[in-house]
Amino acid sequence: MSASPTADTPKTPNEVRIISHSTLFYWWPVWFFGYIFALWTLIEDSRMIVVPRGTTIKSEKAGDERQYLLEYSKTASEDSRTFQEFEEDAETSTLRPKLRITRQPGMAPLYFLILMIVIFITNIPLRGLWSVVVIILLVMVALIFTLLGWWDDIFRSLGNLHVYINLGGYVFMSTMLFIIWFAAVNFFDKRTYVIFTRGQVRVCEEIGGREKTYDTIGMTIEKHRDDLFRHWVLGGGSGDLTIRTSGTDSHQISMPNVLWIGWRLPAIENLMRMVPVIRGGDSA
Repeated sequence: MSASPTADTPKTPNEVRIISHSTLFYWWPVWFFGYIFALWTLIEDSRMIVVPRGTTIKSEKAGDERQYLLEYSKTASEDSRTFQEFEEDAETSTLRPKLRITRQPGMAPLYFLILMIVIFITNIPLRGLWSVVVIILLVMVALIFTLLGWWDDIFRSLGNLHVYINLGGYVFMSTMLFIIWFAAVNFFDKRTYVIFTRGQVRVCEEIGGREKTYDTIGMTIEKHRDDLFRHWVLGGGSGDLTIRTSGTDSHQISMPNVLWIGWRLPAIENLMRMVPVIRGGDSA
C-alpha cells in the first residue's frame, strides 16, 4: 500500500508570461489627478467669463447689495459669440457663465508639477536614495507653496501672470491621455513579451517582431528594482528584468517595466530548472 502525501506541494504553472511595458504605463497619475481636479472644479461650481479688450467694471450699490456691470463695445457678431458662453437660469431668467473653473490658485500649478515629475522620473532614471531624495524634495516644496498660498504671489510678481485650468481642460487632457494609456497598456505592450516554459524561453522583443526560442540551460536572469519612486510608487512593485542566454549564440534580453516581477520570479526559476521529457514510441 502506498502512503498518501501528508502535505500539498506548491504547483508550478506550465508557463509564465512576462510583458515589458512602455514608460507610458507610469503616466497614470497625470490622468488620475486630472479627473480628481475636474471633480473638484465641478463641485466648487465657480464660473469664468472671457471679456474683450477694453472692458471696464462699473460698481453700483443697490440697498444692502452691490452690483457690478460690465461695460464694453463690440460688434453684433462678436456680441452674439460672447453670449454663447452664458446659460439662462430657468428660475430667475438671468444669464450666468457656462465655463467652470476653480478659484484655488495652486491647483493648476500643482497639476503641472505632477506632470513635470512624471516626465522627469520616466526619462531620467534615478537609482537608490537619489530617487527618494529628489521626489520628496519636489513634493514638499509643492505642498508648502500650495498650503501657504504662495503660487498666486509668485505668478503675480511675474507680470501678473496666473495659471488656471477650467473643467473642460482637465477632462479633455485626462481623457485623451487615459485613452492612449489604456491602449498602450492593454494592447501594444502585450506584443513585447517573454514566455517561460519547461526548459525553454520564447521571446518577442519588438512589436510585430519574430518570436525567438532559447534553451534555459546556462541561462541567467537578473532583477533590477533600484528606482524606488518609479518601481514602487508609480509601478506598484514593478521592476526591470535582464535575461542572458548561454552558448555560442549568447544574447542579452532587456525587459523593462515588468509588473509584479518579485512575485513571478520563484515560478520562473522553477520552470528554468525543469527539463522537458520527450517520450519516444516503443521499438518493434
